[in-house]
Amino acid sequence: MLFPGEEAFCEFVGAGGAANVASFIKTVSRMNKPASVSTIGLVDNDGEGRKQERMFGSHRVHPGGQMRSVNRTQRASFGMLPIPDMFADIHTLMKSLGGGESGLPLSIEYMFPPEVIRRAIDASVLHLKDRYATARSGELALKINLTANYLGSLPSGFEHFAMEIDEASKPSFADWVTKTGRDAFVNFEEVFRLLRTVAAADNG
Repeated sequence: MLFPGEEAFCEFVGAGGAANVASFIKTVSRMNKPASVSTIGLVDNDGEGRKQERMFGSHRVHPGGQMRSVNRTQRASFGMLPIPDMFADIHTLMKSLGGGESGLPLSIEYMFPPEVIRRAIDASVLHLKDRYATARSGELALKINLTANYLGSLPSGFEHFAMEIDEASKPSFADWVTKTGRDAFVNFEEVFRLLRTVAAADNG
């Protein structure tokens, strides 16, 4: 869809969460036999993804990208989804609102342009829900609606970043979005550029 006429250069395999991806990459990096193909752990650029990425913070960054080379011999790398240019301002804003501790909660579903997300919501193939957190101080605890606190500060069209995706709607969204056309996948071009860069470095 993104590169018509070109041969596929990689295969995507789900692992059920960033922690599982990180664990798999660690396992691959410890193998005794040198790898013949690259294995790249790619996770969401959200709280959990950033937590796992920090565990590989001591490893060098691949040239031309933000992926980290965990083991060159085993061709094992790890990284997060890159922040698309169209989301740079909203990422900075959300980081500011979070006191510099967070940023854009970028899951693979939220890589799509805002208008695609809106169409998916209107078509009832993507369902969102409010985000909650519990604040604690000594003996006191308070459940806070984070979505309600963020919504008033986010620009129109980007409100979904203050909400979390209902897991049950992810399969229907995935099926629906593959039929929307190439323009919906514009933000994935940078993802594939990064993957190609890593694969080329591994084979160099």
